[in-house]
Amino acid sequence: MTARSLASPWLTVLAALAAAPAFAQNMDSSLRSNAQRSVDEGLRYLRSTQAEDGSWSRSVGITALALRAYVESHRGYNESDGAFITRPVQFILSHVNEDGSISETKQNENYNTATAMLAQRAMQVMAEKKVLPDGAISLLVGAPRNLPALLGAQDVLAFTGSGDTGERLRALPNVIRHSVHVNVEADSLNAAVLGPDAGASGDLYELFLKEVARDVTQKAGQKCTAIRRVLVPAEHAATVRDDLVGLLGNVKVGNPAEEDVRMGPLTNAAQLADVREGVARLGTEGKLIVGGGKAPFPKGYFHSPTLFEFAPGASADAVHAREVFGPVVSILAYTENPAAIVAKGGGGLVCSLYSEDAAWLEDTVARIAPFHGRLYIGHPKIELSPGPGTVLPQLVHGGPGRAGGGEELGGRRALGFYLQRVALQGSRPLVQGLAKAGTQVP
Repeated sequence: MTARSLASPWLTVLAALAAAPAFAQNMDSSLRSNAQRSVDEGLRYLRSTQAEDGSWSRSVGITALALRAYVESHRGYNESDGAFITRPVQFILSHVNEDGSISETKQNENYNTATAMLAQRAMQVMAEKKVLPDGAISLLVGAPRNLPALLGAQDVLAFTGSGDTGERLRALPNVIRHSVHVNVEADSLNAAVLGPDAGASGDLYELFLKEVARDVTQKAGQKCTAIRRVLVPAEHAATVRDDLVGLLGNVKVGNPAEEDVRMGPLTNAAQLADVREGVARLGTEGKLIVGGGKAPFPKGYFHSPTLFEFAPGASADAVHAREVFGPVVSILAYTENPAAIVAKGGGGLVCSLYSEDAAWLEDTVARIAPFHGRLYIGHPKIELSPGPGTVLPQLVHGGPGRAGGGEELGGRRALGFYLQRVALQGSRPLVQGLAKAGTQVP
């Protein structure tokens, strides 16, 4: 933890709330000195913004993070250093609730508890397990401000979010000038395709319905791998529509703490407004089947599962042009080549296929693969299948085009993006010796 003892009960509690990796002692002395000066400046700023009761922003989560900055700094502050350490600990302890949460308000109790206990644990585990060399990772919490403008040729910027923000990051002058590696995971109009052989009954069809309904409602549709487009043979479109109406229409929306609730709210008012705007755009071209903009409750950021239907041959530009990041999905009927419709999405994270026709799968995979980072082939005999919405850690997560062109996960392969590969050219004994022994910058 720190250079000083944390024997007091107060800081024992703090250790469970906001630990961080030890400061790297083997860093270059000049770099370490500069880093320490920067930390000291940051700590002085925190002192200037600390409230009389010891908190920051009257928030348990933010206070825990700020306090951690002091305790885990190179100065190793503890309770003997004064009220600026003891008061925030008292503030945190005063908000420990009977139900185990640590929060100043019911509205933010999950956020604050998670911030105070979970974020630190992730960093603590990495430090304890020595996943990375000392000094290789630091956790900075807050707005990035001008950090992106300081990136150089030896840096990598990884970003998950909207395509618009990813575009702005890539356009930063220094990113272009220094060819900074940028890893973006952005929008994705993921599709689920029902093969012509699957019909409108049977185990494969039931799996298809179950996984579509789950992906639409899980996390209220607020996940990058959620299914946004459902492509079905035109002759089965009506049956699929009616079956999805039954599944989505019966989903109870409300407080996730209640046992019979199956879908909670969107994250905030802005997200709700964005989803409603997207639904309105889809309604200009498609037919609303279930759900829509009517709020299920007078308060909160709730939105009912929503299903649109588009006629065979319709351009459905609204579907392919924008991802509605919520519990919204559209049925698109096809008569010949579903891959051509899928490709209108401009690139995605995942596409799921439901068929047992080997020839159809071979042809469709070849057509769809160039536009996706992952293809999921559903089959009822695969027990405990997580479905297309869950990315297994050994698989690549990312996609071309609209999806950002980045890659995450994929096991050791994922580290390649963060490394600079170099070719060695010279005499064989020298090259073999270097390759065998490896090199390390002191």
